[in-house]
Amino acid sequence: MNETIAIVVFVLIMMYIEIKDSKKIKIKARTNYVRMGMAIVISISSAVIFWPNNLPQQLELLTISTLILFFGFVPEGLGREKVIKVGTLDGDYNRYEKIELESEDKKNRFTRVSFFIRKNNATSLVVTGDKNKVFDYLNQAISDSDKVQFR
Repeated sequence: MNETIAIVVFVLIMMYIEIKDSKKIKIKARTNYVRMGMAIVISISSAVIFWPNNLPQQLELLTISTLILFFGFVPEGLGREKVIKVGTLDGDYNRYEKIELESEDKKNRFTRVSFFIRKNNATSLVVTGDKNKVFDYLNQAISDSDKVQFR
């Protein structure tokens, strides 16, 4: 039971940190309905399929299912000083070698922002707004403006 309490506490702390970070978002990412749907399906099906008989394991499973649901619905985007994305521990803009911007649709409503840590190691985020708006925002936030490039 002690390890169950520890797991619940750590998950709550992680969720608190993510919520606190998500309030710092200035340019929001596009809502990913597929990710939301998959989070619902995976969390409910894992709870149904793997439901144990004893209380501590039930709490652990519910905690993990809640965490999956939470990560499916937590907002992502660009903050003043860093990229705010699930799974990104240190999203400081100056940490990245290069940031590429690419228009995601023909109406120029969404921009794909790719953050390159190394040459072949990148993470991407599709944000709302045209690429010129995102370019201007990132140039204000980053000390080295040569990092931000159009693709």
